[in-house]
Amino acid sequence: MLDDISFEICAGEIVGLWGLLGSGRTELLRALIGLDPKDAGAIRWNNGSGLTPITPEQLHAHVGIVTEDRRGEGIQLPLSVAENIALPNLRSLLNKWRLVDQPRQNLLADSMIQRLKIKVSGRQQAVGTLSGGNQQKVVFGRWLATSPRLFLLDEPTRGLDVSAKTEIMKLVVELAEQGCSVLLVSSELEELMRVCDRYLIISRGRLIGHLPGSADTQALMQSIAKVSDPTEAVS
Repeated sequence: MLDDISFEICAGEIVGLWGLLGSGRTELLRALIGLDPKDAGAIRWNNGSGLTPITPEQLHAHVGIVTEDRRGEGIQLPLSVAENIALPNLRSLLNKWRLVDQPRQNLLADSMIQRLKIKVSGRQQAVGTLSGGNQQKVVFGRWLATSPRLFLLDEPTRGLDVSAKTEIMKLVVELAEQGCSVLLVSSELEELMRVCDRYLIISRGRLIGHLPGSADTQALMQSIAKVSDPTEAVS
């Protein structure tokens, strides 16, 4: 599915992963954090004292991920907003008896509801009863609470109305402004062009080139036109 993948992403950058459906966009994001196995290659992470090798499983500890299947993989629909936000943060919410500290869980949920302006009747409302936009905010909230340094976003606005899309993309920009790195997949070209600092072009499971953030629609569309030579590069 993937071959000859090599790129870097810096703090505060929003990098668009641009390619056609089936080009390997989702597979790349999943392989980075070990959801799908990789046969070879190395990931290096800047731990503050330089780049050091890191496994996908170790990288997962630093990453927030928003999958394209929000309802199937991003949230637990029967659980409450508070419980969903708590799930990736359970270790930090345990008391001395190794049980979830309910007041701390509630405080965490309330802080994310307020920060992301999630429209709910209360923290105990089941996530499955929320609108698509508010469900997606819960997905972001559960990862924001882990203080990730890298966000992998796979179609983060799919199925949302215009207002919700705008709010989500505004949040993406805010994350980058706070120093978080963002690798963003979207089928909506205009959406990418509003926020991305540069683009990685992927085709047939290979990164075939890159384009600057100033690239126009024509350049981006031409970059994923049928490639007669799989090794042809875009620059």
